[in-house]
Amino acid sequence: MEWNGKLSAFKAKTYGANKGDDVTAYKKAGIQVKYSRLQALIGKLRTQEIDFISEPELTLNALLERSFPDEKQLFIKMQAESGTMPMGIVFNMLHKQGKDAAKKFKQGLKLLKASGQYQSILNKYQLSK
Repeated sequence: MEWNGKLSAFKAKTYGANKGDDVTAYKKAGIQVKYSRLQALIGKLRTQEIDFISEPELTLNALLERSFPDEKQLFIKMQAESGTMPMGIVFNMLHKQGKDAAKKFKQGLKLLKASGQYQSILNKYQLSK
């Protein structure tokens, strides 16, 4: 199968998703979806219960190294973008400035959304659906 950067290349395949992932685009492309936790998804990928997953490369590298160090060469990672993934920002609430930083971030994000700048940024980088 040739990867063309479009999900339609995976029609009739099975995507392994984390619970809560937005899989609308995958389903729209004719891709079946199975849900599980990431560790289980790697196992299902290994046993061919699912055909592919989409996770940050650093996460996958660490998980493969820990779970399948002798088999990690059997997994291939495609460099082309296969979709978007929500990312989070984490604050350490035990740090002396953690709570304050989180509060300021929330306030700033709220202002960006209210002013329309947030949506403008998403549109500019085609991150919205």
